[in-house]
Amino acid sequence: GFVWRGQRQRYERVNINQPYEAFKVPVTIHDPGPDNIRGTSDDGGTIQGFNLDPAVRALPIVNMQVNVPNSDSDFYTWELTGTKRFSSRWSLVATFAHTWVREFENAYFGNTVKQYNLRVTPNDEINTVDGRHHFTTWQAKLHGTWESPFWDIKLTPILRHQSGQPQGRTFQFAFNYGTQRVLAEPLGTLRQDNITLLDIRAEKGIRLGGDRRIGVFLDIFNAFNANAEQNITLSSGSNFLRPSNIVPPRIARFGAKFEW
Repeated sequence: GFVWRGQRQRYERVNINQPYEAFKVPVTIHDPGPDNIRGTSDDGGTIQGFNLDPAVRALPIVNMQVNVPNSDSDFYTWELTGTKRFSSRWSLVATFAHTWVREFENAYFGNTVKQYNLRVTPNDEINTVDGRHHFTTWQAKLHGTWESPFWDIKLTPILRHQSGQPQGRTFQFAFNYGTQRVLAEPLGTLRQDNITLLDIRAEKGIRLGGDRRIGVFLDIFNAFNANAEQNITLSSGSNFLRPSNIVPPRIARFGAKFEW
């Protein structure tokens, strides 16, 4: 399967007295490196940025919500699915999806990576391709059912494996129109850990006569007790990424259901 999702005619609230073309005064931005301290051994190179034309800077602020030109986003997903129908006491479904992302966005996981969401200033295009972030994600899933020939027992495992979320290092820089966050490297240069989760359900049927049946089940979520980081927080005053573990720990749930 193939899915394309496109975003068109996107809009944003901007100061129309500071158009894209007004950001034309070249300024050299020095990457302070991961420690966010200039002059240390981990400093990066220089980045070309643009200050605002001083004549335009003196104009009053006039905010207006407008369509921003050249701000299309595209998402392309290829998905492969294989299914083994239930027979001989077992079934299986396997899927793999790979997504290519080409999007405008200024925040990921609550962290700002540039000033505007869309292509409003040339500084929003730093370390992007025409202002858009280019990266990929993928996910694989395997799940099925197996019925034991004895004791009316059924097992249903679900295994998921997915790529870690893309990230990029950022830092603050003081332009002549204000301080904003600058993307020091393309989004996707850094990634969170890949995530593998296994959930299992075991069910035991007990027949009560006729069409009546009680099913006693045990669910185990995150059977491997995986603890991969799935989110980050930009630490105040530095470029270090503080991981946040939000995968729930191993959880067991017991219950019963009645069928007739």
